[in-house]
Amino acid sequence: MKKALFAALALVVLGIGGYFGLSFWSGVKARGEVEKIFAGLRQSSMQASHGEVTFDLPRRALSVADITITVADGNSTVRIARLTADGITPPSGGRFTADSVMLHGVEVRTRIVDGETTYETPLVEIAGYSGPAAFVLPPVAATSAATLRATLQHFAAMHADRIRLPHATARVRLSAVAATPQTPGADAQSVDVDYGAFLAEGIDQGRIAHAHLDRIGIRAQIGLKDSAQGIVGTLEEVEATAIDTAPLLALTQPPGQAAGAGYMPLYGRVSAGSYSLTQDGGATVMVSDLLAEGIALDPALLNLARLDALNALTQPGHTLSTEDSARLISLTSDILKGVSFTTISMSNASLSEATGKVEIGNFAMTGYAAGKLKRMQLDGLVEHGADASVVTLGNAAVNGLSLAAIMDLAAKAVREGADPSVESLLALFHVLDGFEFADLTVPEPELGGTVSVGQFAVSWDQFIGAVPTRFKLRAREITGPISEADGAPFNLLVAAGMTTATLGFKLDAAYDQGAQAIVIGPASAQVDDAFSVSLDARLTQIPPAAFENADAALGAIDQAGLGPVKLVLVNLGAAELALRAYVDLTNGDIEQMRAALIAAVEEQARAASADFPNAERIGAALVQFLKTPKTLTLTLTPTGDVKLADLAQADDPLALARQLSLDLVAGP
Repeated sequence: MKKALFAALALVVLGIGGYFGLSFWSGVKARGEVEKIFAGLRQSSMQASHGEVTFDLPRRALSVADITITVADGNSTVRIARLTADGITPPSGGRFTADSVMLHGVEVRTRIVDGETTYETPLVEIAGYSGPAAFVLPPVAATSAATLRATLQHFAAMHADRIRLPHATARVRLSAVAATPQTPGADAQSVDVDYGAFLAEGIDQGRIAHAHLDRIGIRAQIGLKDSAQGIVGTLEEVEATAIDTAPLLALTQPPGQAAGAGYMPLYGRVSAGSYSLTQDGGATVMVSDLLAEGIALDPALLNLARLDALNALTQPGHTLSTEDSARLISLTSDILKGVSFTTISMSNASLSEATGKVEIGNFAMTGYAAGKLKRMQLDGLVEHGADASVVTLGNAAVNGLSLAAIMDLAAKAVREGADPSVESLLALFHVLDGFEFADLTVPEPELGGTVSVGQFAVSWDQFIGAVPTRFKLRAREITGPISEADGAPFNLLVAAGMTTATLGFKLDAAYDQGAQAIVIGPASAQVDDAFSVSLDARLTQIPPAAFENADAALGAIDQAGLGPVKLVLVNLGAAELALRAYVDLTNGDIEQMRAALIAAVEEQARAASADFPNAERIGAALVQFLKTPKTLTLTLTPTGDVKLADLAQADDPLALARQLSLDLVAGP
């Protein structure tokens, strides 16, 4: 019995001793591993220190207190009050895993030009962590780009089920800047940002499946000297999916190293529930339902080297030479081409200030790549003026806006100076593919009414060089006040007691390369209650080279020929109004006036029949139109090779008329 008891006691003593021995050995091992990591940081010219290191064997928990890491240049410091890792496994294959990692009391402090930025959070909680056993370190005396690259490389090598922050803050403090002959200077400025709860899930190989941020609140005091303004803003319910840091890593590559070509997805989708920004004594902006989809970067065009070069050229007080200006434009163009997105939109936006308020129902930009935006659309704009006037716009859109083309024009302006060439002016066609708007109303107190537009749209495309070969214009229901000073036919409408007029017009023009002709039509214009006119015409002998540049276009005009022309006039009331206005002036009779006009037309037709065999036919058509003014169709057919230049320069109208076969038909 005693032997059994002694044996049991011996086992207990041995067990307890073995446990504490293993615990002590594990603690020593853990401290050694931690010190190895910090030694590696110090070898990378960083300052790195830590406090007490403990290890709890049953929980496999590591705790490191008072961590401080400062980068080599001394501009950035990270402090962590305590790091704890639970459920860890010994490093294997160069990797470290833990059920959870918690960073308590995190502070990141960075010195910037004329100031300092500080980020703080009470807790960073990481669940299901797996990553390198040692930090991916930048080289000794690394640049900020190299440090960022190392950080992103470490992030790309880790995995976590989720990362959570209960809240965080950011503070930016900028010192006052003295005024110079080139700059006005600035007072001390500050920006305080408060971040709500943050959660990221599915972190693996530099990607984040989903992230959510409850709220961002901002308070700032910024502006030029003696004009700083207070700003308060909020951004609510920020949601992001399919985040990939690979393009950010690629854009940190040193110059000369391949960063990959082509767009690399950065965000699948980013949205926010609402946004507001208010300036003290100034404007208030409010927006809801912000959305961005398919955001991508091309590191071959957008990289830190280009951004640093751009920043150097835009420093305050830096005077740009012609070469510097050209370089600045080139860098800006590359950066604009280096971003793409599928959609950026917002809804229920408003801008309120002392002079009035602007409301927008929806704003969207779609299909941006290679420096060109496929479409930018605005819906439901209402502008309230301080004088209680209201401007409304149903919708408007800009199609094919090319920021790259704008940069090209800016570069030409730098090279050519104040007087742009004709080629530069033609290049404006490449800035846009067209624009349109509808349901516009604008008060015009000076005109005594409101101008409204039902629809207006213009577009061009199918380039053969500098000039488009297809052009379209549409406008309808353009209504506005009229007066005697507007001339015919509006003075006739005014005489009839009308105070407003409505008009519309349409134009289609396209180049037929096979026939080497410009086809104009259908082209039409209409003034309600007055008349409508439509035109179909052809310009012949236009070679494709005419569209290549300005010189070729001017040369082609001299050789261009006139093809068939058809003009249709429809009376919508103008004929009766004209007769009535003339009769009112002469105190005569409408029918007597009509009869006198008919007699005059018949007489002139008989007189012209000797030179023009169809003069009487034309006269008969005019007579019929005067009797029952409805439709009048004029057809001009060249009798030979008729040049536009010859027609424009002809001194003898009869000689000009003999080159054309003219026909006139009156109809219902």
